[in-house]
Amino acid sequence: MFGHMVGNDDLLLPFETFNHPISQVFVISMQDSIDELRNMIVKFRNHNYPLYFQMNDLLFHVVILYQEDSNDVISFQNEIKSKLNLNSTVIPIETTVDTTIRYKLNEFIVKNLIPHIQMKIRLWDDQYLQPKKSITNRFISVSKRFFNNNSDSQLASSTSTASTASPFNYNENYYYKGSSQQVLRKLADWSLMINDFKYAYTIYDLIKKDYSQDKAWIYVASTQEMCIVSLLLAQTDQSSISGPDKNTLRKIRHDIIEPFMDNLTYTYKSRFNYTHLNRKCLIIVIELLLCMNKLYNLSYWWIDLIELYLLQLVDDIEHETQGQHSIIKALFYERLGYSFGHYYIPPIVDKSEEENEVDEEEDVNPNKLVPPVNNSVIGLTRFRKSSLWYLLSIREWLGILDKSKLTFVIDNINVEYQVHDSVIKEILQG
Repeated sequence: MFGHMVGNDDLLLPFETFNHPISQVFVISMQDSIDELRNMIVKFRNHNYPLYFQMNDLLFHVVILYQEDSNDVISFQNEIKSKLNLNSTVIPIETTVDTTIRYKLNEFIVKNLIPHIQMKIRLWDDQYLQPKKSITNRFISVSKRFFNNNSDSQLASSTSTASTASPFNYNENYYYKGSSQQVLRKLADWSLMINDFKYAYTIYDLIKKDYSQDKAWIYVASTQEMCIVSLLLAQTDQSSISGPDKNTLRKIRHDIIEPFMDNLTYTYKSRFNYTHLNRKCLIIVIELLLCMNKLYNLSYWWIDLIELYLLQLVDDIEHETQGQHSIIKALFYERLGYSFGHYYIPPIVDKSEEENEVDEEEDVNPNKLVPPVNNSVIGLTRFRKSSLWYLLSIREWLGILDKSKLTFVIDNINVEYQVHDSVIKEILQG
């Protein structure tokens, strides 16, 4: 239910390639022949795929299942390599088949899949990215923009012809698979997959300008989303201990996150009715901001934005469910409660030093006012607001007659405020 209302990860979309397959694995046994395997490959290649999907980028691999007493498996592997030029993995059928499959899958990822991704990234960088960054290409791009604005009829006619020959399909909103725009988007996505966040961000930021020039608005929105995601992932990299300074934070928020989120929300919801993509984007950005808060204690900088985006999600679900109680709303309210409950992270104090200070004060004035226990954090926490959101979450859980999560929510309120046992009993027993 949550996946259906928030986002559909099974969709094959032209404007992002995270769900495009990277590898095709053919599973055969020792009883299958080379010709049967070849027919499987031909049938797969001849399938009618979308024009934005590039078949040549796939890594083809063969998995051979065999009995432990089989002695011909090595020769069968060699035959597949010599006749079809495909690498293969052998998996014995035994009692511990689950463990073996997990081990072999990990081996395939490390030895075959990741090297394939890295090889493709290097290739695309040389063939598409570096020429695009060259001074000559920049000069040509500026010239195009200059002459396209000319009102001369001949120039207008040539512009129209160039527009017709554009690799972007305006009717179905996609770039053709061989276009540089589609390849560079895949280059950025695959770089993100192998945790090269800064490199991915530079590519997203670069191709975003081409998409804007072509008026490929859905590509612009998706690329703006990934600019935010890759940037926040790079900022939450644990290798940076000090965290971003205020100037960097100001630029990230006011120049990138806020304007990009406003634009992509309009595009996803109003232009293309991709509500689920907008929700998915909001959730990812919220979680990354929460990670940044926890890592660098920056809640004061992001908490209002997190609250705004979570309330946008609540409003979306409220509109979709027509005001009915919902599990999704309960979960979003819980996240709001968590966000404000962790607004301030107090510094770690060495208790031994405090005890030594107390011991040194031998003569204590009995009439001296004792400061509150939480004196050091007064005004820095948001526990009351956190409890309010948790109470709204309880209301949603009670509204859908599901009490399985109530104890967890009440425990979060009890961190700061003691809920009376009679109230807890009444809530749980209803």
